[in-house]
Parts: sequence; C-alpha cells; structure tokens
Amino acid sequence: MSSAKKKALAYAGAFFSLYKRNGDFMGYKSEIIKKIKEGAKIKITGDSLSAGTGSSCCVRTDEVVFKDGEDIFYRKTAPNSWGGLFAKYISEKYPCSSVINKGCDGANTTQLLNNFDKIIDEDDDIVILLAGANDRKRPDGLHELYDNLIKFTELMEKKGKILVLASLNPSTESNEFYINRIHHSEDIETILTMVADEKNLLFVDNYRYIQNYLVASGKKIDDIICGEGCKNDGLHPGDFVQKLMYMNLMETIGFGIRL
Repeated sequence: MSSAKKKALAYAGAFFSLYKRNGDFMGYKSEIIKKIKEGAKIKITGDSLSAGTGSSCCVRTDEVVFKDGEDIFYRKTAPNSWGGLFAKYISEKYPCSSVINKGCDGANTTQLLNNFDKIIDEDDDIVILLAGANDRKRPDGLHELYDNLIKFTELMEKKGKILVLASLNPSTESNEFYINRIHHSEDIETILTMVADEKNLLFVDNYRYIQNYLVASGKKIDDIICGEGCKNDGLHPGDFVQKLMYMNLMETIGFGIRL
C-alpha cells in the first residue's frame, strides 16, 4: 500500500473517536471476541452493500440464497470487499472460526425477514447485518425498515444469536437523487441508529465513520467511492471505501489492525 493511502486510511482511525462511545458495549465486544477465538460461525447478510458489490473482483456465483416471488437472489464472492477482508483476517488469525457471506443484491428488509430461515443457519453464532438501501425505494420504506429490523433482532434473540448491525456508506449526490429514491441514505442511517440504540446492538456505523473521514481529509464522497475495476455507480463503494468499512468493523468489534 502506498504511503499516501496509508496516511489517508489513518485519518479514519484518528477521527474514529469523534463519534464512538468508547465505554459502550465493552462487555459485548469481549463476548464476541471470545466466541471468535474459541470457534464461531459468522454470517454476513443484507443487501448488495453486504455482498461486496462495487469492489474489484466481485463475482456472482450460481448458488441461490433464496427466491422471493419472481426475484432470485444469488451469492457473490468479493475478496476485496469489507466482508472479504474480514473473512481473510478471521481465516488467518482464528482458523477455528469461519465467515460466510449471504448478502443479496437488491433485497429489501421485508424480503430478508420473510426468508430468515433460508439465510440464517441454526448453527450461526454471530450475524452481521447491513441492509436498508433498497428500502429507500419503497413508499413506506422507513416504517418497514424499522419494523423489520426490530423483528429480525427479536428472532435473533429468540435463537440465542449475536446480532451486529451495520450501516450503509454515503453515496454521491447524483446517486441519491435517482428517480426511484423515495427516501435517502441519511434517513436509513437515522432508522438504523434508532434500532441499534433501542435494542442495544453493537453498531458498525459506516455512514458516520466515512463522513468523519471526509471531514478530516477535506474530501467529498465522489473523490473516494470509485476505484479501478470497480462498479463505480456512486452507491456501491470501490476498494478504498471497502477498506474503510473493514477498518470500522474491526475497530467496532475491538480487533487491533495493522495498516
């Protein structure tokens, strides 16, 4: 990694404490780390932002996660995504644990909730959920998002699993105002923050983390969201923003990282 990129990534870590409540969830973090050290099945799920769409080398497989009416949702492999980087870290550092990504391009939270049993396996220990971007396209999407996340959380509690909630990255202004965007990313962020607070969930707040990086570096999201060999549509982040999201996940859980 170039010195310029290392310096840029360091901004995110330096400004991490601007919004993180350092004392919160320390016992919760310890429980997650202990489980991973002892051997845990970790599931990543949600929409395209959880699947790693936007990163380089992201490929759709033939494996079907679930079908919902005429919609068919396939698994992807995305080694350079935040989830791919996390899976690599876990496999190298804690080989007794595993990470499976079942993020689904285009899925909204109603579809995810309705197909809970096809996404979440009985032996999953920890689930990282990043969803909500597609609820922006639905007229009652904000209410649906809130209700669905509450129900998803309660199902996780009933099954004795740990849920980690993650938020979407900021998108470019041009992407925010596509004609099908009834609601906007900041609206989704607000709902996710509410649910995380009300249900006392560990919250990987990518939206604010990246915003803080942008303030610290004097950049706009347009300056960093694209990348060589990436999707570059203004929503799905390229490799640099994927790395920021990976760093945020690692710091939120409590793992030390080496730049």
